[in-house]
Amino acid sequence: MPNRGAVAVLLAIADAEKRLHFSVISADYDNGSEILNSDMGQYWRNRFRPVQFVRSRPYRKKAQGYVEQKNFTYVLALFGYDRMSGRRHAETMSRIYREVRGPLHNFSLPSEKPLTDVRNGSRYVKKYDRTPAPYQRLLGSADLSKETKMALELNYLCLNPFKLRQDLELELELKGFFDGLREDSHPLKVAV
Repeated sequence: MPNRGAVAVLLAIADAEKRLHFSVISADYDNGSEILNSDMGQYWRNRFRPVQFVRSRPYRKKAQGYVEQKNFTYVLALFGYDRMSGRRHAETMSRIYREVRGPLHNFSLPSEKPLTDVRNGSRYVKKYDRTPAPYQRLLGSADLSKETKMALELNYLCLNPFKLRQDLELELELKGFFDGLREDSHPLKVAV
């Protein structure tokens, strides 16, 4: 996304929604003006099945805790903490998520989902389900057509997670993505 203007954000969300294998029923956002505007409200409301458009509570730090936690997992751990701007960074980040990081995460990396959260005295005991990859959760859904499930299986069989990880590292290094950023903020050097 080249900027955070309403039109650019709307186009990016529409593009992401086209790649989903299911329909969106709810959209939860923070309080940013790039999201909370009349264009975005119309985008979600003016459709056959209107989407519930929810924003976080103002002045409540913990309202977006889960989303902010995922920012580290999906953005900061990969690209670091420095501010990145401009078309070159936006296009590279979009391509990495679409072609490398998205398939690696969605087809190969398991994700735990909490089932129960029971208080036992002063402690909480959490139980989690088995940890399938996100695409395996989709396969278990009754909302997907047989064709979509077969396409997901075919994608999975064609992917090599080791090659995807290698491609991710090469993409970041070869494209000079981190040129001009501080040495200590380079995620690949920090992680190694």
